[in-house]
Amino acid sequence: MRGCLVKRLLGLGLLCLIPAISGCSTQASASQSDNLRAFTYTTEGGDSGGPIRMRSLDTSAGELSPDSAQSPDKIFFGDLCVHPRLPMLFATEGNLRIQAFQVDPQNGTLTPKASSMVPSSLESDDELVAHPGGRTLYLCHNDRVTPFTLIDNEGTLVPSTPVKPTGATDLNHGVVDRTGQLLYVADRNNGNIWGYRIDEAGSLTPVSPHPVASIVGGTLRRLVIDDSNRFLFALNDNGDQVVGYTLRSDGVLSANGGSKSVGASGERHLDMVTRNDLLFIAEQTESVTKVYRIDKIGNLSPEGNGSQGGGVLSLPRSLKILVNANNTGVFSVRAQLLSQDGQLKAVEGKETPNACLDLETIVTSTPE
Repeated sequence: MRGCLVKRLLGLGLLCLIPAISGCSTQASASQSDNLRAFTYTTEGGDSGGPIRMRSLDTSAGELSPDSAQSPDKIFFGDLCVHPRLPMLFATEGNLRIQAFQVDPQNGTLTPKASSMVPSSLESDDELVAHPGGRTLYLCHNDRVTPFTLIDNEGTLVPSTPVKPTGATDLNHGVVDRTGQLLYVADRNNGNIWGYRIDEAGSLTPVSPHPVASIVGGTLRRLVIDDSNRFLFALNDNGDQVVGYTLRSDGVLSANGGSKSVGASGERHLDMVTRNDLLFIAEQTESVTKVYRIDKIGNLSPEGNGSQGGGVLSLPRSLKILVNANNTGVFSVRAQLLSQDGQLKAVEGKETPNACLDLETIVTSTPE
């Protein structure tokens, strides 16, 4: 099958046929884009939740199909996490567990697999972060980060001892650097960024100083690391700004002067993704996605006029498409074609019954 490799998954002792999916080291080249299939998945924020909805994505035209419910309507799912090396999707369920789903690479259908208990309660905006090697997932929740080890192809997760940084209250966003050696976690309530070194077993050791950075009065919504693995950017919704740091090999963050005002007071900047030297920021109040270019020292400059939609973003690495869930006015999900110069061309969005809590895209290769 084209785009499939046999790999040994980092110590799991399991031989797996691994389709080339978004974020995997086996991702397809641009010349293979016609052989790709892509599927978006969303969770909802209604009073009683809603199903995980799947939409197939036309990878050439950027058009989304009508949605198909992939889970029962009354089960509340929050964060979604794509496994980097297996056709598998993880979702936080209610306040108790993490549910694994097998992804059909041909049609995107989800099949429930293992359900793993969480040692302490979950909230709807807690985040699962996958290590690029695929063996470990990190759950950022409340005052702690809990590592989970994946032990089989059914998606069974086994928790290990959490880390609890002193003074942390709302750790709900994290990012692993592109070497897989460092984890950074944001505290939404107090503006602190905590750094950890990751050992071969996935265990965490604090980077000194701890926290590695602090934004006074900050409300941190997202952390991203650029493709060069040189810069970390923190989205501060309270200050309507993105704060840039230079990422050192020892895990220390150095302010690089890349702080940039990205909006006026009263705007809500909720999500941020990066591709090559471009940074995309979703602003909910005006329902726009803003684009910035990252220069060689990490400074940001506006690029183009942005595009429609300003809720939750997904930018699969093997596609020139930005997927956006709009959570203002008419709730919708839309795909936006990305040009070489960073311009976004949106097509008509597909309405969704409720605002989206999370959005992920999985890309699989098709057989010859």
